[in-house]
Amino acid sequence: MGNFRCNYTALIIFLVLPPCFFASPSTTEAEALLKWKSSLFMSSSYLNSWSLSNLRNLCNWRGIVCNGDGAAVSEINLPNADLSGTLHHLNFTSFPTLTRFNIGGNYFNGSIPPAIADLSNLVFLDLSNNTFEGSIPPQIGNLTELQYLTLYNNSFSGVIPYQIGNLQKAAFQLKWETYKI
Repeated sequence: MGNFRCNYTALIIFLVLPPCFFASPSTTEAEALLKWKSSLFMSSSYLNSWSLSNLRNLCNWRGIVCNGDGAAVSEINLPNADLSGTLHHLNFTSFPTLTRFNIGGNYFNGSIPPAIADLSNLVFLDLSNNTFEGSIPPQIGNLTELQYLTLYNNSFSGVIPYQIGNLQKAAFQLKWETYKI
C-alpha cells in the first residue's frame, strides 16, 4: 500500500504541473540555437541574449522572431551580424515552423547541409554574401513553400541541381558569374 500511495502521489503531481514545466517546442528550439551558437565564432557580443539564463525569453533573443502565440520560432534573422562558422551544428528538425532564415552577409563557410530541406515551411532563405562552398544540395528542391532564395556571392562549385526547378514559387538570385562550374 505504501508504494501505491507514492506512485499515486507522483501521478497527481504529474497531472497538476502546468504544461510549461515540461519541454516545449521553444525549449527544444532554444537548445538547438545554443548548440549552434557554441560552434560559431563571433567578434562581437551580437548573440549575448542567447543564453541558458535567458532560456524562457527565446522570443526576445536577438534575431529570433516567434509566431503569434510565442510557442515556436518562425524566423531566424541574422544578416550582417559578423558571424562565422558552419550550418552543420544547427539542428534544422528543431524548427518545424520556421518560415524565414536569413544569415546573409556573414562569414559562414563549409557546405549547405542537405538537412536544410527539413525546414519544410520555409518561405525566405538568404545565404548570400558568405563563403559557402561545395555544391548546392539537391534537397533544396524539397523546400516547395520557398518564395525567395538567394545564394549569390559564395564559392559554390558543380552543377546547379535540377531539383531547384521544383521551387515553383521562388524568385532566385544565384549570380552565375560567381558560381564555379
